[in-house]
Amino acid sequence: MSLGNSPNKFTIMRLEQSKSYALGMRFVARDEEQTQLDLTDCVIKLVAREQKHLGNAVVLTKTAVHVDDPNGLIRFDLQASDTDLDEGQYPYTITITSANDYSSVIIKGELVVEANPDDNNVNVFTGVNPS
Repeated sequence: MSLGNSPNKFTIMRLEQSKSYALGMRFVARDEEQTQLDLTDCVIKLVAREQKHLGNAVVLTKTAVHVDDPNGLIRFDLQASDTDLDEGQYPYTITITSANDYSSVIIKGELVVEANPDDNNVNVFTGVNPS
């Protein structure tokens, strides 16, 4: 794997407004000897912004929770207040910064915030199996 400052793939994340999410990820990076790199001293951040024509303001910033650093497992915990955004599309990046302050964008894409049909009863089910 080669790290650069601009990933070639575009990743779309779809979320409903005002819902909490735990987004787990496994980041696999290997050195020249194919040894899995440990994420212990790394900071991994998710940043989403408004579209440029709307001002480009940052609307979401989250630092990853380290779940299992030697195996590259991280998690972004998003609270309902974090996803309380207007419906729309928000460009985002996930960036890793090493202990020596080298940073690289590892994922970029678009966060699509969709309407929540009933934000007063998010994830509440009474007597009905939603599946």
